[in-house]
Amino acid sequence: MTDYAKWDKLAAEISDEEEEVNTAVEPEMVEPKLKPGEGTQLTNEGVVQGCDRPGNARGNAWSTNKEAEAVKYLSSSAFSWTQSDSNVFVRLPLASMGEIQEDGLAVKFSDTSFKVTLTNQSGTVHVMECRKLPHQGIIPEKSRMIVNTSAGKASDGEYSVTIDLKKADTCNWEDLGRITTPKKLPEVAVNNYSWRDEERGVYIYLKIPGIHKLPSHNVKVRFRELSFDFRCEDLDGKNLNFAVTELPMEIVVERCRYTIDSTDGGRVKIYLRKWARTSWRKIQVHR
Repeated sequence: MTDYAKWDKLAAEISDEEEEVNTAVEPEMVEPKLKPGEGTQLTNEGVVQGCDRPGNARGNAWSTNKEAEAVKYLSSSAFSWTQSDSNVFVRLPLASMGEIQEDGLAVKFSDTSFKVTLTNQSGTVHVMECRKLPHQGIIPEKSRMIVNTSAGKASDGEYSVTIDLKKADTCNWEDLGRITTPKKLPEVAVNNYSWRDEERGVYIYLKIPGIHKLPSHNVKVRFRELSFDFRCEDLDGKNLNFAVTELPMEIVVERCRYTIDSTDGGRVKIYLRKWARTSWRKIQVHR
């Protein structure tokens, strides 16, 4: 447990000089999207417990919080579809998925695939993904998602989402291509890393070949006052993890960030903004 009295005393002794103005353009910050329950203390069993100061806890990393986000892939029995000469309409009923979050609906289109993501209030993510669409596929920019609200329910009275796919040709579709089914990928720890200590922050470099070629949503980094964790999903058939659950001192969460580039074939650069101007001799401690 952090001794805040000690840190407050230390802060009073540290000079509060104005920082030098940095005219260089910093890379765009990627804001991690938090799920319900994140930032709250967890017991060793991963159970949320009350605390006066959320986020300053042991065990907030992916390594001990693996159930932070449940993902369920929808089978062909969960939806229906029809077609015309120019379009394909896929209908997903929402009743069995629980109440969907306000911003919990998303769809991504490519020439040969589409993916629908629905996140409910409990944090469960429902995914429908179809790859290798028939014939010439679809025209992504002319495809769309239609949400049937209370003013436009389906004919059977159920709330639903309709995916309107614009065909790239007028051929008749016999199916929706390959429907993605759940798969369990091996979990692998990242061990090729280095770090650099500076007066106001710490830089951590993870060397991960090919990570710069992945979609941005495959990479997640979460920051806490005394911990952070990194996760990369489905890179060469593996999920990659890197976590520090006990930092030497507190960090300023809102000023931490990460970037991804092609250095050394693929690299993640994580910046931890220190709360106090002190030197760090290690990044992982045991209290």
